[in-house]
Amino acid sequence: METEEAEDELAQYVMVHAADPEAEFHLGMPTLCDIDNTISNQIALLKCRIGKDVLRNMSQYKLIVMKDGGKNLREYAEEVQSWLPSSEATQQCRAFLKECVRLFRGLHVFQQHGILLNDVKPQNIVYDGSRLNFIDFGITQNKNELMHNLLHTPVYAYDFSILHWNFPWEMAFLNRSKFESITLAWKKQLRQDMTSKSGYYIHLKEYFAHTWIPPENSFLEFDAFIDGVLDEELDYVDVVVQCLATIDSFGLGLTLMNWLHSAETHLKDAVLVAKLQTIFRGMVCQHVMRRFTVDTAQRLLEEALRAADLFDDDQQLQDCKPAPLCRKRARRSSFP
Repeated sequence: METEEAEDELAQYVMVHAADPEAEFHLGMPTLCDIDNTISNQIALLKCRIGKDVLRNMSQYKLIVMKDGGKNLREYAEEVQSWLPSSEATQQCRAFLKECVRLFRGLHVFQQHGILLNDVKPQNIVYDGSRLNFIDFGITQNKNELMHNLLHTPVYAYDFSILHWNFPWEMAFLNRSKFESITLAWKKQLRQDMTSKSGYYIHLKEYFAHTWIPPENSFLEFDAFIDGVLDEELDYVDVVVQCLATIDSFGLGLTLMNWLHSAETHLKDAVLVAKLQTIFRGMVCQHVMRRFTVDTAQRLLEEALRAADLFDDDQQLQDCKPAPLCRKRARRSSFP
């Protein structure tokens, strides 16, 4: 990335690292370095969208180098879906669930320090088979500053919108003037978009793809969203406070719903799966005032894991080291 952008992102890492100095929830501070003008780098850059521009102006770009935290959770969910049923697969999925508590604790810590990660999604969480970490803090924000700007600066233009598929839908209306412009005519137009699968619906497809909500249920999601922002008794301040309290838990719920879709057959515990579905769906509830906060979701998750003998009150988290994996010959890929 360009040097200025790289330095800005490094500043965001400084804020995250200050909240998590022992790197319990992220991979630690990255480093900036120049791009070596080697043949291998030139070949790699030519495969990138901006590679030619980088090659022409290499001195204006920097690399951000960090530890390898493993596969991101979109890749990992795809891998889990390819696994053959086995006791090893079940043990791996149970170990992953135990380790998930780290993510909830991490969001709790960041919230305590007034940090909004703002971009929690499968691609921004990595797993190396034993530990989960948040990555990519390029659009991290200070929660208190953002709330002050929204509530006390009439002309403040919030620069995120509904076009980001991993954001709660009401974020398109965090700007006060836009929130106050919501009308029944607007609701009718969006309803038409949902029916015709055009307009705003196009930008929501990725949300439904990750949550695995059946298309026929999309209207229920939409109606919950409408109820959450058109409620005559709902105040703009209430929406802002609750939205900022659940932005990151929304993204985490979406991420874990995507993983659960791949893992539920391996867990072999219908009761546990049902509880997880309830928790994760509560985290992505489109009615902003009914959405689970990270603390509520963490409490419910720990209760579910405790009932499944996956959470130890004394040790807090049991050993998350995965079991050895075995190879099997099959048409579908098994464990590596």
